[in-house]
Amino acid sequence: MLAFRPKHLATLSADYGWRSLSVGADFRFVSRIEEIELAGPYASDPRVAAKVFDLRAGWEGGPVSVRLLMDNLLNYMYSLTPGTLEPVRTMSVILAWKY
Repeated sequence: MLAFRPKHLATLSADYGWRSLSVGADFRFVSRIEEIELAGPYASDPRVAAKVFDLRAGWEGGPVSVRLLMDNLLNYMYSLTPGTLEPVRTMSVILAWKY
């Protein structure tokens, strides 16, 4: 087993569009990292599997489009490398105008 590498990675995605509306979701699973090559304060940090759920929605009408993105919807706290926290829940609104 390589250090800092999970044994299992899985991503499930689904998208649906109807007329000018679209919705989608992603689910990512990263198994617990078994091997680390560190000594010191981070060697004893708890390691857990990461389960992250993202949502997106969009609307397009003529030259204007609006997208709403919600990353880490369940605000799952996890770390893929010792001593670093992955991003918490984040919401983005994107407004675009084509000319």
